[in-house]
Amino acid sequence: MRGTLCYLFLFCVIRFLLKRQTGAVNIADLLMIVLLASAVQNALIGEQKSLPEGAVVILTIVFWNQAINWLGFHFSAIRRFSRPRAVQVIADGKVDKDRLRRELITTEELTAQLRLHGVSRIDEVSQAWVEGDGKFSVILKEPDKTAGEDNDDASRAIG
Repeated sequence: MRGTLCYLFLFCVIRFLLKRQTGAVNIADLLMIVLLASAVQNALIGEQKSLPEGAVVILTIVFWNQAINWLGFHFSAIRRFSRPRAVQVIADGKVDKDRLRRELITTEELTAQLRLHGVSRIDEVSQAWVEGDGKFSVILKEPDKTAGEDNDDASRAIG
């Protein structure tokens, strides 16, 4: 029972309070995970020190992890709860600053992610999304085929 309650509590804390960042685990995130593990140690095991009791706690935590993954795969209501949705942060070359603010993503982080996708200017982007796991998806605008060959040459030079 202790393992179940600790797992569900930590799941909710991590899912809702510690929202995804930019798809990377930094030193602060790693430190937080280590400290969480240390903090819940007594709540998980209490004064019980035997090997079988520790194994039961570990199996309980693994069970809940697998159960939530399985339930999320099979039931959309659980999926919405357990997996964050993608958030569009650029539409037709325009940055949605309100969404960036809600996701706690700076303009510098956004432009860095665009550079990682080979994009040098925001106006080249048709759509950009922050996926549920924190990674960025970028869809470039189609080159303007009606403007003639000069525009095609410019597109090739940029891309």
